[in-house]
Amino acid sequence: MQLEIIIAVEFFSNDDKCLLREMLHKVIELLDSEVFNAKVSFDVISDNALDLGSGVAAYVIRFNALNY
Repeated sequence: MQLEIIIAVEFFSNDDKCLLREMLHKVIELLDSEVFNAKVSFDVISDNALDLGSGVAAYVIRFNALNY
């Protein structure tokens, strides 16, 4: 299963980008639990990033779930 979502985030610094990645990793830890019987990973598709102005950018995040 593959799921793509688009999020718009306002980045004030590179630290904010790190916080986004940490948040996504926490989400994946929850999804990876045995309850869901899936291995989940994600890719931030920066090639498709769209600058919305005023420090806001939209990114495509692709989640991949492998059932086992």
